[in-house]
Amino acid sequence: MQTEHRRRWEREYYWKDPEKMRAKNNERYHRRKVEISARRRELRARVPEINAWHSIKGGARKRGIPLMITRDEFIRWYFQQKRICEYCGVPDMTFDFNYYGRPFVFSVDRKDSRLPYSLENICQACYLCNSLKSNYFSYSEWKEIAEKYVRPKWVKRLEALHVA
Repeated sequence: MQTEHRRRWEREYYWKDPEKMRAKNNERYHRRKVEISARRRELRARVPEINAWHSIKGGARKRGIPLMITRDEFIRWYFQQKRICEYCGVPDMTFDFNYYGRPFVFSVDRKDSRLPYSLENICQACYLCNSLKSNYFSYSEWKEIAEKYVRPKWVKRLEALHVA
């Protein structure tokens, strides 16, 4: 019933002047853009596993990287994680800490950047480790560097903030 109603509406209103309807919809979107963005941020904060899934799925599609895991497999994997950075060992924190204007967030990193996203090739990493490792270092090289240099810096900063 609803699809028939929709088709009738499209015939009667939308297709009479599609440019006018597009402009009207665009105007309505821009009026509500702030509200929509706030609602999306709130949803992402409430459901971090879905946010992480959409993040890797979109990133993989954008960069042409194969995604060898399903959403359900990813969510199962996500909940099995300890919520600490695989490289430097810093725990996921819920305080508002910015690293050069970027909020402290955990992300999913590919251990070997040449391989696709698969359960064996992904790990959780803090923003700092994920961005610094990039595709320049191997998993073992970066793990050694992070434990030696990054972790002590984080510990010192977190102690100064009375978090650790």
